[in-house]
Amino acid sequence: MPGFSSLNAWELACTFSGALPEVAGDAAILVDPEEYQTMARRCADILDDSGLRKKLSSAGIKRAKLFTWQKTARQTLDPYRRVYWKSCLK
Repeated sequence: MPGFSSLNAWELACTFSGALPEVAGDAAILVDPEEYQTMARRCADILDDSGLRKKLSSAGIKRAKLFTWQKTARQTLDPYRRVYWKSCLK
């Protein structure tokens, strides 16, 4: 599943490409994947600032609870169920 790798490692800094911004929400510092110096600075900011680190970590724990395998399965099955029941009513 896209984004689940971010949940498994819960990154505090990630790139703003793909589904990562949607998954990370306010629980990560988003950086341009091409801006290596900026990425290094942001990682250093997280390492140097315990308040920022705690804030991102806490937000990450809350954010991770929004993504469960049960919810993913339900959201995947629901459209199929609707199509199935609609076809049964014809």
